[in-house]
Amino acid sequence: MQEPTTDGVNKATLPPPRRPTLGHFQLFAAATVLLVVVGPFNTSTELELPSRAVYWFTLIFGGAAISFVVSNLFLRFTATATGARFIAWRAAQVVTASLPISLLVAGVELWLRDRVIAAEHWPVLMTYVVAITAAVTSVSS
Repeated sequence: MQEPTTDGVNKATLPPPRRPTLGHFQLFAAATVLLVVVGPFNTSTELELPSRAVYWFTLIFGGAAISFVVSNLFLRFTATATGARFIAWRAAQVVTASLPISLLVAGVELWLRDRVIAAEHWPVLMTYVVAITAAVTSVSS
């Protein structure tokens, strides 16, 4: 029998860390292909096909990797929470993941489109990233 930790959470009752499955990789690949073909946010007109593929691959797989890391950091809190407390922890998880994902978007924009995201555009970028991260987190949980 394992002793509870100092915060009262018994580590034996926590689920194992989340790791991407084959299904996740298939979903990420399908999303990447869809975004490369559709070319949203003017990527179809501003990037050639190979650059567009790198752009969306980096954002989809990089964002997913960030989300998995943050999800595992929050695992202890969300695994033992219920009700409103669960929702609060999940919201904190989404916002926490959205910050580095937004930086990833800004980095990819600079790298492949030679654009610096202006300060006045960050609220819109963050809104998009939070919304997408919340949707993906709710579906993949």
